[in-house]
Amino acid sequence: MNIASYIERTVRQFPDQIALRINENEATYSEFNDRARSLAQFLDSQGLKKGDKLGIFMPNIPDYLITMYAVWILGGIAVPINYRFQNEELTFVFEDSGIKWIVALSNDYERVKNAGKSLSEL
Repeated sequence: MNIASYIERTVRQFPDQIALRINENEATYSEFNDRARSLAQFLDSQGLKKGDKLGIFMPNIPDYLITMYAVWILGGIAVPINYRFQNEELTFVFEDSGIKWIVALSNDYERVKNAGKSLSEL
């Protein structure tokens, strides 16, 4: 049993309750679950396997939690990466953590690419 199973139980018990709220934007547990499962299916189709480490490099937004839950659904290991890290710190985390995957916002693509230049698999 992993943490995803606890979230799944909450989804079954309280599907219409608010799970996430940022300012005036809200998502119910059911919506949260649907988005995470959709992302999990995509990550699975791309080859993410149980035990793989996936770095999450984004600010505190709902997509951060959705990504984390999606990784847990697949039995992966979510590796949170501080969004305030600079290139040198990012490079260290990429090399030291053993991540094989990273999820970031599209506007951070160049930043992540530059920090991960030494990693062929990323």
